[in-house]
Amino acid sequence: MGRGKQKQKAKRKQNAEKRRSIRLKMGKPVFLNLCRTPKPLNGMRNRYVYKANLYKVLYTNTYFYNVRWNASNLTYCSFEGVYCKGVDFVNSNLNNSSFKNATLENVMFFNCKLKNVNFENTKFKNVYFVSMNTKEAKKLDLDDNCKVYNTYPKLDIDAMLKDELCKIYKSLPNNKCNVLFVNENKLNLWTLQILYDNYGNDVYRALLALCRRKNRIRFFTVFSFEKHIVNYLKL
Repeated sequence: MGRGKQKQKAKRKQNAEKRRSIRLKMGKPVFLNLCRTPKPLNGMRNRYVYKANLYKVLYTNTYFYNVRWNASNLTYCSFEGVYCKGVDFVNSNLNNSSFKNATLENVMFFNCKLKNVNFENTKFKNVYFVSMNTKEAKKLDLDDNCKVYNTYPKLDIDAMLKDELCKIYKSLPNNKCNVLFVNENKLNLWTLQILYDNYGNDVYRALLALCRRKNRIRFFTVFSFEKHIVNYLKL
C-alpha cells in the first residue's frame, strides 16, 4: 500500500472515531460496522447487537455465547467452523454467508434472509427456524434437531396470566431486546410457543419467578430464558 493510500485510510479511521465519539457524547446509539476484515475476529459473549452492518467479515473457528443479532446485515460473512451456543439471528439479512462445518446449539433464526447461506456439514442441536423461507439456503439438511415454525402461534393464555407475565417486562433491564415481549403490553408468542413446546405449562410458573430473581442482566436470547427455566424447574 502506497504512502498516499495509507494516509487516506488513517484519515478515514480518525474521522470515523471522531464521529463515534460525538455520537456517544450526545447519547446516541453507535452501531457495529465492519467490512472486509483481513483476519478472523474473536467471537462474542453476552451481547445484544442491534443494527450491525457487516460485509465479508471473518468469524472463522471462534465461539459465540448468548448473543442476539437484531435487524442486522451480515452478508458474505464467514461463520465457518464456529461454535454458536445460545445465539439468536432476528430480522437479519444473512445472504451469502457461510456456516460450513459450524456447530449450532440452541440457536434461533427468526424472520431472516438465508439466500445462498451455506450450511454444508453444519451440526444442529435445538435449532429453530421461525417465520422464514429455509428453501433459499444451500445444503441445509433439516434433521430431528431442527424445528420449523411458520404458523403464527395460537396459545391459550387467559387475561390474568397475561397480565402477570407482562409485569416481567419492567423487571428486565434488557426488555428492549424483544425476546419475551414485543412491547410492555404484548407478549412475543413465537418465543412463548417455543418455550411451551419444550417445557409445557410449567413454563409460566418458571417465567413468573423471574421477578424474584436478583440477576436479570443477561437475558438477551431465547437460550437465556431456557437456562433460567431449566434451573428453576430443576430439570
